[in-house]
Amino acid sequence: MIPMDVRHADRDLLVHQASERPWGEDPGVFLFYLGPMEHLKWYLRFLLEVMTLVFIAWLGVDLLPGPRGVVLALSLVVSALLLWGIFNVPDDPSRNGKAPIPVSGWVRLFLEFLVFGTGIAGLWVAQGMAPALIWTLILILHQFQIKERNRWLVKH
Repeated sequence: MIPMDVRHADRDLLVHQASERPWGEDPGVFLFYLGPMEHLKWYLRFLLEVMTLVFIAWLGVDLLPGPRGVVLALSLVVSALLLWGIFNVPDDPSRNGKAPIPVSGWVRLFLEFLVFGTGIAGLWVAQGMAPALIWTLILILHQFQIKERNRWLVKH
C-alpha cells in the first residue's frame, strides 16, 4: 500500500498520522496511501453527488415547462453547489480543510441532507416513487459506509 521508495521513518510517520486522524494531516497526501476500498468509497461519494445534482436539475425541468424550467434547473443546481462548497466544517478531513463560511458538523450534515433530499424529490417527480426509494436506500447505505466521517462531523 505504501510505495517501497518511502523511507521507513517517513512510512512510520504516515502510519502514526493515519492512526491519529483517519485522513492524516493533509488529506491530499494521505489519499495517495489509502487502500482501494477507501478510494472506492470516495469515488462512490462523488458519483452520488453528481447524480444528485442531475436529479435536482430534473426537478427544475419537470416543475416548470420550457425555458423557465431550464432556468429553474440551473438555479437549483447552482444553489446546491454553493451550499456544498461554501458552508464547511473547519479542518474537515474529507474536504480540503478550508471553510469559506465555517459551520458546525450538525449544520453541515443538515445541508447535505437537504441537498440529497432535494435530489430524491427530483427523482420522485421525474420517475416516480420506486426509483426514489431505491435511490434513498443507496444513500442510506452510503451513510453507513462513511460513518467515521459522520462521527467526526457530529463531534465538530
